[in-house]
Amino acid sequence: MSAAPKSFGRRWLGWLAYGFFLLAVIELSLQAFYRVTTGSFLFSRVAQPIYAEEPFGGWIAKPNLSYRHSTPEFAVDLFTNSRGFRTSRAREEYALGRDPSRYRVLLLGPSFAFGWGVDYEQSFAARLQRALQAAGFVGDRTVEIVNCGVPGITPANGLNWFKHVGKDYSPNLVIQFVYQSMQVHSTAAKRYVWNGYLFTQEPTLPRLITGYARSSAIEFYVWTIWTRLHSRLWPSVGKGSIHGTGRDTKGIGAFDLARADVADSLAFYEDLRSTVQAAGARLLVIHFPLAYAVHPQDSDRWRHLGLLDIPQQVAFDGAFCGHLNSLGIACLNLTQQLIDHGWHSGKRLYYWLDIHWTAEGNAAAARTAADWLLARPQWSNPP
Repeated sequence: MSAAPKSFGRRWLGWLAYGFFLLAVIELSLQAFYRVTTGSFLFSRVAQPIYAEEPFGGWIAKPNLSYRHSTPEFAVDLFTNSRGFRTSRAREEYALGRDPSRYRVLLLGPSFAFGWGVDYEQSFAARLQRALQAAGFVGDRTVEIVNCGVPGITPANGLNWFKHVGKDYSPNLVIQFVYQSMQVHSTAAKRYVWNGYLFTQEPTLPRLITGYARSSAIEFYVWTIWTRLHSRLWPSVGKGSIHGTGRDTKGIGAFDLARADVADSLAFYEDLRSTVQAAGARLLVIHFPLAYAVHPQDSDRWRHLGLLDIPQQVAFDGAFCGHLNSLGIACLNLTQQLIDHGWHSGKRLYYWLDIHWTAEGNAAAARTAADWLLARPQWSNPP
């Protein structure tokens, strides 16, 4: 009488073991496929060991970095100088103080400013420098762009770094990148650097294990396929926060000066303006959306991540940028120019899976910024 239950139990254990074995084979095969096709491991697709702690901004790119970043969508080389600034392979260094023969631009912002996903020569910083120099924006002087962009940095963290370090480079112009939403926080964020990786929470052992577990190849490829199919099955628009953008953005709503979050954002921009002016420089805030506002077909990739009402988001940011201009804080909104460029060129300005600009996106943004500055020759002189 007892033999049957034992046989039944052994059979199920056998099937369970076989299932685990099959999953392991599939996982290892997909991991190997990812490695062969990209040249890197799946766990490094987004998280890169390129960070170092910094006392004022919180974190920077590692000084003297030389790193190959490969994903299914791009393969680029990252170089930094002794201060952690993104540079070309030559690792350009920048002296403190102002050189009358140079027009220095300090570029602040997160990974878009850093030039994530493109080689330095294709980045916004390099393209803007070449465009301004070629057009004779500053006459016989040399246009010098110091790329102080740091992946993951918040505007408030970058401002704190500028107050203590960046101002000593005595720029003529400071450009602040703000992506996705003009709504920002006036207080700095806390991050943790462990073994070169950046964490939003203290990297305890359970969190490290969870992080590596999320690098499953099965999960990655199933997620990629499911993302493409999701909106066709459930076309409703998500609510709340948008996940996977590298920053915290809640529901936007209408632009209203009475809102507490709008007032907090304005406090940051006012602080940024006064700090930049005290350093003897001009300030230009450059805003741009994520891919779903430029490539409508990309809304499929974001709906299940909490995609908000796109026209409402665009209207909010346009109104916010317009209000900054009315306050005398120069704000350039790239949204419509990027939409137009994408439509007329038929080219991708953003990667589909990665959220950042392609080389074409960097070129379009830099060209628009250069045209804006060239239309204001007075900006080539001290304020």
